[in-house]
Amino acid sequence: MDNRTTGTETRPPRTLDRPLAVIDPRAAAELLMNEPGWQRDEKASVTLEHTGPMRVVLTCLHGDATMGADVNDDWVCIDVVDGEVDVERAGERVRVTQGQRVVLSPDAGWALTALADPTLLLSTFSPDSTGG
Repeated sequence: MDNRTTGTETRPPRTLDRPLAVIDPRAAAELLMNEPGWQRDEKASVTLEHTGPMRVVLTCLHGDATMGADVNDDWVCIDVVDGEVDVERAGERVRVTQGQRVVLSPDAGWALTALADPTLLLSTFSPDSTGG
């Protein structure tokens, strides 16, 4: 299957389901922050990889931007590449800083608040996938 992005006015379409993918989140963030959407919106995202039950999305947020889910169907790993965020779930709030990862299990909502224009690498995994 050829899983391709649609591209944007500044980014051509590209294949996502590669058998080997090297991701440079800082380089991807630099390109993303040069796009018009980053200037006008509170956040900008680009899917870097999507194969089967796994998706990797780079998201750059302006300070005080929020994101999350009322109910989370997948496992979510959020790596803070730059900056810091607050993540809240089930009444607990944690600060996650550059170089740290927060892991969220399925079946519950979560909320994230950006502090200091963070760059995040979000990886999601379907609970139906099998581990090795």
